[in-house]
Amino acid sequence: MKKHPEDIRITVPHSEPETDEKPIGQTATPDKPEKERSKVARNVSDVITGDILFNDKLKRLYPYLLYAIFLVFLYIAHNFRYQRLQREEIAQKIALQEERSRSVIFLSMRMNASRHSYILRQIKQRGIDLTESTRPPYKIE
Repeated sequence: MKKHPEDIRITVPHSEPETDEKPIGQTATPDKPEKERSKVARNVSDVITGDILFNDKLKRLYPYLLYAIFLVFLYIAHNFRYQRLQREEIAQKIALQEERSRSVIFLSMRMNASRHSYILRQIKQRGIDLTESTRPPYKIE
């Protein structure tokens, strides 16, 4: 009996099927050697991703960074306080100028009221019976 070609089976040692499992975040692209990034690009990338905060060299500088941040906040607070005091000073200068103007007006009114001619005119207008003395003052002994 002749064997039919369909009856012949070739057996190959069994191997596990290949899976295309990659860690999360990686794509199934062929492995290419990564280009060496410049130092500036690495530093910018570290700052953007926040990896720079966990750098051992930077950990030693934490106290100084906190001190610098404190000084920045102190500087900002000082500027706000200075601006507030400056606004108050300007408001006080304006109020002082208004009071000086009023003072000049009242001084002028008082000077007019103490003039001899003004006093005589007021006496006549009010109908008070007073006359001006023609004799100079003298000492009573």
